[in-house]
Amino acid sequence: MKQSARTKIYKQAVEKWGEPLQIIMFMEESAELTKLLTKYLRNGSFWFNDVLEELADVSIIIEQLRLMFKISKVDINLMKERKLNRLKDRLKD
Repeated sequence: MKQSARTKIYKQAVEKWGEPLQIIMFMEESAELTKLLTKYLRNGSFWFNDVLEELADVSIIIEQLRLMFKISKVDINLMKERKLNRLKDRLKD
């Protein structure tokens, strides 16, 4: 699917359910990923597809948040670079 089609779907979801519910959805999706990772730490086992699905869900809702708060991909990438450089420096210590 092309990026423009994805963006259209993200916008439609926000328009249909509204910003407050999409923020709640982010919390729910994040919690599901957290629960899955907690189970992994507890048992040492996980299903690849479960992790893949939860990561995809979180990624989709993050894109909706990015659009809701009018944050460009350029700004996200610049912030990621700053954070990665900071991480790189910490790894040297």
